[in-house]
Parts: sequence; C-alpha cells; structure tokens
Amino acid sequence: MRLTTLILLLSVLSACAQTAPSPSASPEPGRPVRVERGGVVMTLALDREQLASGVRSWAAVEIENRSPKTVLWQGGGCNFPAAIVLTTATQVVPDPGRRWEGLAGRFKDLAASVGGPTDEARFVDEQHVGRGDPVCTADLRINELGAGERLQMRAAWEGDVAGTAAPPGPATVKASFPDLGPKGELGDPFRGDVRPLEATVETEIIDGGGRLIGPAEAVDRALADTRFAEWVAASEVARWQGVSVDLADDVWEVGLTVLVGDVPTSGVALVDRRSGTIRDFQRRPLGDG
Repeated sequence: MRLTTLILLLSVLSACAQTAPSPSASPEPGRPVRVERGGVVMTLALDREQLASGVRSWAAVEIENRSPKTVLWQGGGCNFPAAIVLTTATQVVPDPGRRWEGLAGRFKDLAASVGGPTDEARFVDEQHVGRGDPVCTADLRINELGAGERLQMRAAWEGDVAGTAAPPGPATVKASFPDLGPKGELGDPFRGDVRPLEATVETEIIDGGGRLIGPAEAVDRALADTRFAEWVAASEVARWQGVSVDLADDVWEVGLTVLVGDVPTSGVALVDRRSGTIRDFQRRPLGDG
C-alpha cells in the first residue's frame, strides 16, 4: 500500500512540477526501490522512468522504523533525513568561458570559480527548489526515529551537472540515510560511526531538447552587457565589497557590490539560464554604511 501511494504521489508531481516542457507528454513514474536493515526500511522513487537533461525531475524518499527500538540518525545543518545524489556515466568538464582583461578579468576571477571534472549532482529539498543552493549551518545533531515513525522527503534535480545540461546516457540516483543504530547501544552517539542505509535507482538521462548556461558563461554574458560592464569599470577594487553568482528560478544573478559614498550598493545583471539573454540590470542599495 505504501509503495502504491508513493507511485501515485510521484505521478502527480511529474504532471505539475516542471519548470520547462518535458520531452515526454506522459512520462512513466520510476519503479520504487526498497531496502531494509535492522527493521529500518527506506524507499526511493523517481517521478519518471527516464530523466531529461535540463528539465526538473523529482525524487521521493520514505524512511520507516518498523523495529521495536528507537533509532538514532545523524543530522545537523539543514537536517535533511537523506542525501540524494545523481551520478552520470560521463564526467562533465565545466566550461571556463572567455578570458577578460583589466577589472572585468579581476571580477570574473573572483566570481566564477570553475571546478574540475565531475559526474555528480545533488537533488535539492523541495523547500529550497528555485532558490539556489541551501545554506546550512555546520552543527552536528543527533535525531531520533521512534518505533513505527516515518520520515519523508521530496527533492528536485534541475537536469544539470556543474551548472550545464546533464549528458545523456546511463545514470544512477542514490539516497543515503545517515543511520547510527538503535538508541542505547552506541555509547556516545556523537562519536558513533554512521552506517548509511542506501537505496539506488538505475535510470537513464535523455536529451531534454535544450541547453543551460553555466556560471562562468553567465558571468561572460553579464560582462558583455554595457550596463554591467560600465558598473564594473567605473568602480575601484579597493571599494569592492563582494561578488556573487547566484541561481534562482532559472535566472543567474551576477552581482558586484561597491561602496557608493558610504552605502554598499550592488549592481546585478539578471541572466536567463536557458537563453543567456540579459533580463535586466538592477542597482540595489544594501543599506546605510
């Protein structure tokens, strides 16, 4: 019954949670995978059998304690009950984009740090979807899951790896629950070893029919805009207060904060993540100095 409910839930999600048209009008929900250890059962299901590059997909995780004992699990920060990671068969090499001279080059060096090759991307908890990467504290927390209790989590993947559309091909989605074991059998739980309970779904990424602008290219598009370029060129590095490249609702917000008089003021170029066009340039005073 629980697996049937989970499939029905994901069927609804796949119909209403897309930020871009799906290449399939009626995607089939993925088959749930269930694992169990010591009476703790975890179920992972995707909202579609195949995932599309550049298109939002959803995953649902349920963790149930069917044992008679209270189970401890390690949390902290945002305290998500599971980490959900997608791994592609092909590594993605982030594109560093254009090289700029002068102040523009200094800005890009600070704003667009390009990492190395990667084949991983994370699903983001539903409360943070469309708001960029969640900012979590660095604290450690020990949580309890009582007998008969359940944890549930929904999370989304935006169809990208390293900021650009994921490469088509085989992929896996793995959910990991940071299990510490039964309460009272661990000694000091803060020094206990996590024994992750993991569920893995084999899937395939198909071409979603579009591309995504990565962070380095978003900075290039911003610097090519006359308004943002003038904002950077008119400032002095000594008065720079911060640089930023943030993603929210398919828009890269490329910003440089400068002291204007005594007031920190941000000049922000809004770059469409799919087309690369500049939606707007905004100046935002951040308050009195």
